[in-house]
Amino acid sequence: MYQRFGSRPKLLEALFDDLARRGGMWDLAHARRTARCTDGS
Repeated sequence: MYQRFGSRPKLLEALFDDLARRGGMWDLAHARRTARCTDGS
């Protein structure tokens, strides 16, 4: 499985991306950008 991603960081990134999608956090970065635009931060 490790060779499929080429490096440990890429494997971990894919793992965390999948966990985020499964947990409903797939658009968290967009939500943070939107919140900053509306609260003036």
